[in-house]
Amino acid sequence: MTGQAPPIGEVVTSAAKAMAAIRKVGKEGRNEHDKYNFASIDDFLAMVNPVCAEAGLIFPMQEDGIEDFTRKGKFGESAWMRVRWQITVMHISGQSLPPVLRTVEVLRNGAQAYGSAQSYALKQFLRSFLLIPTGDKDDAELQATTEGTIEPSRRAEPRRQSPQNDDAVDRAIDYISAAVDIADLQASWGNLPAAVKADARVIAAKDAAKISLTPAQVATPNADLGSDGIPY
Repeated sequence: MTGQAPPIGEVVTSAAKAMAAIRKVGKEGRNEHDKYNFASIDDFLAMVNPVCAEAGLIFPMQEDGIEDFTRKGKFGESAWMRVRWQITVMHISGQSLPPVLRTVEVLRNGAQAYGSAQSYALKQFLRSFLLIPTGDKDDAELQATTEGTIEPSRRAEPRRQSPQNDDAVDRAIDYISAAVDIADLQASWGNLPAAVKADARVIAAKDAAKISLTPAQVATPNADLGSDGIPY
């Protein structure tokens, strides 16, 4: 019969079985600069591979588009890349769900940028499709405080910086201020050197950007961008 939707009973049933077998992903990765543990793509695959193999599920992933672009700031432009991935949930019976698209933007800082985009797209897809618990808050960038208020910062005043460090700080502030959303801000923050991230002026700029990008929620200015355990 023309126009009839393809059967998906096997793939849906197996996906439900896989969800039932999924357990909380351990955080085996360690960011020594920012002192937090995270669930890496290898952690996710170590959990998902045997479960989905038992259920007869695979997740073909192919590049659907890639775009180079720049973001202009006060001190010049930085090179970025936007990669779109097509991910399909398939069952060994031959049934499959309609493919979905995931788009990731990363700083083009070498060959690892492409792998980083691929890993993050796959990890977030698996996390949402199989409802994988990680022990993190829904949005670790934000921690609710008293309704309608913003928790004040308790940081000490920044120390006097050398002119060379001032230039690095200015560039870092411009870089993170160009973020278009929370995910972009987190990626930008993760790309900064630890010494620059420790500067109070850079931290204050990050907090301001975080608040401006989350107008509908109450943010904690001194929440750690790295604390969601899903690094970029």
